Amino acid sequence: MSKSLLAQALSVSVMFASVTMGTDMMVPGADMKLALGETEAIEFAWIESIGGWAAKHEATNGQFRQFRPGHNSGKHCDHWNLNLPEQPCVRVSWHDATNFCAWASARFAATIPSGFEVRLPTEQEWQTLAQCGDKRVYPWAPEGEDTSDGGSKPPLDWNYAGEECP
Repeated sequence: MSKSLLAQALSVSVMFASVTMGTDMMVPGADMKLALGETEAIEFAWIESIGGWAAKHEATNGQFRQFRPGHNSGKHCDHWNLNLPEQPCVRVSWHDATNFCAWASARFAATIPSGFEVRLPTEQEWQTLAQCGDKRVYPWAPEGEDTSDGGSKPPLDWNYAGEECP
């Protein structure tokens, strides 16, 4: 994925960060949680197929604001508020996302095992994560699983399908 495509993807999800394996290794399969404050934390899950940890969810506005307090995700189509603390952080650049990861690595240097860092996934890691580790074509249904349209589109109740901006 080129930087421009990654930046486009990041306008929807600021971070699906992975912690890369270094010389010291946490026990594979163990989850990891980095507390960003009293109410915010990033949870990581061990992903066997990439040999490292990945954030369980996109970074939220609340998490990103620990790094950049004035961040504003704004509204979509002038009526859907995207700025609540628990919503995924949007309207960030690739540089914003990489700086957030570098900030998290520095902030948690004493917590993260030696040789690990918080960073954005590589193109191959992103693809593996999107395929749920089993080479499926679409992340919402394994190959052969029955879906209403043959599996080529996510279920309509997963997003705002049909409610796009005019």
